[in-house]
Amino acid sequence: MTWIMAIAIAALVLVVISLFTVVLPKFQKIQKLVDSLNLVTREFLTGIRVIRAFDRQKLEETNLMTSITT
Repeated sequence: MTWIMAIAIAALVLVVISLFTVVLPKFQKIQKLVDSLNLVTREFLTGIRVIRAFDRQKLEETNLMTSITT
């Protein structure tokens, strides 16, 4: 009875190891793609903030002048 459990455990270990060897390279490839997508998205969102800041320049200058004179 114990030899059946030993064979079953060995078979499960082999299945898990084979799945890891197949899945891990694909996971790493997908992770690199997600990282590059996140980088592009972060750069885009940072650019939006810069554009919004340039758009509000006159308002910020007015607020600054108001705070200086008060």
